[in-house]
Amino acid sequence: VTLIGRPENSLPFTASVLNNEANIPIKNGVMHVIRGILSGTVIPLDTVLSTMQGA
Repeated sequence: VTLIGRPENSLPFTASVLNNEANIPIKNGVMHVIRGILSGTVIPLDTVLSTMQGA
């Protein structure tokens, strides 16, 4: 929950994780969802499930 409250601190960490885990589809999908939450974007559950199943 602190990630949402302090996006200015978590974004660099998120970016570094994305760079490190870019080759892992599941991790990349999860980080994509987290980035969406951090940026205030509402992601439909169907999209999340499709991403996970596609990975």
